[in-house]
Amino acid sequence: STLEAALLGCPQVVIYNGSKISQWIFKHIVRYKRPIALANLVPQWKDGDLRRVPELILDDFTPSRMSKELASILTDQAVRQKMIESYKVIEKTLRPNGGGKPRDAAADEILKLIRPGGKA
Repeated sequence: STLEAALLGCPQVVIYNGSKISQWIFKHIVRYKRPIALANLVPQWKDGDLRRVPELILDDFTPSRMSKELASILTDQAVRQKMIESYKVIEKTLRPNGGGKPRDAAADEILKLIRPGGKA
């Protein structure tokens, strides 16, 4: 849904919290530190890339942090516009020629990965 919201130009804050056991597994076994929202992962996220949308995951999620992030995109036009502008990268990735369907661009990328020589 984060990717769909981005394609629609909708500002957002991603929130994820889980049960205590899920939190423990995520922190101690999985140890995943990268973004989880597709809006931040498309195109492929690399260390050092800025996140397009804020993510409040597990311990980072608090009511005060959530209200701060939401207030920021609701009241600060510059923050809101920067987020919406950053979505253009997603649009270019999924619709490389300015048109077409995202599923076609995704299929081309998959074919590049599985075919010898990397051509669709």
